[in-house]
Amino acid sequence: MRIAKDEVLTCKAALTALKRKWEPVGQRIKEGGIRHSGSSLECPQVHDLEKFATQFVTSAKRALQAAGEVYNEFYAPPKGGRRAIRLPQSR
Repeated sequence: MRIAKDEVLTCKAALTALKRKWEPVGQRIKEGGIRHSGSSLECPQVHDLEKFATQFVTSAKRALQAAGEVYNEFYAPPKGGRRAIRLPQSR
């Protein structure tokens, strides 16, 4: 679960960084809208969007995989598909 926690914290950091980059862009759109002339639009950009999105999605995937591994430790059948036979303990 430690790995899952670390990956979730990485997701949170990527989202926070993305929000910081988005705030000026969102404010600019609210204040002046999106200008257009003819067939072209002046769309503000979030620089490094791909970097932040990739970091977020990759960390989310790793967090889910780590949580799935914990589940497998307790509930999945062992490799080979056979459950271990427990012998009664002698008294």
